[in-house]
Amino acid sequence: MSKNKFSFRGSNLAHTYSIVARDTKTGEMGVGVQSHYFSVGSIVSWGESGV
Repeated sequence: MSKNKFSFRGSNLAHTYSIVARDTKTGEMGVGVQSHYFSVGSIVSWGESGV
């Protein structure tokens, strides 16, 4: 069995991810963002309805 080549320590791990979904019945869309950082909403992608 081979050893893992990568080593992760403590707070070196910080991730931000987004998810976009569309309701097939209504056509409504939603965007969600999760992040380790505070106030990330001003710098991440976002969606606007009716465009």
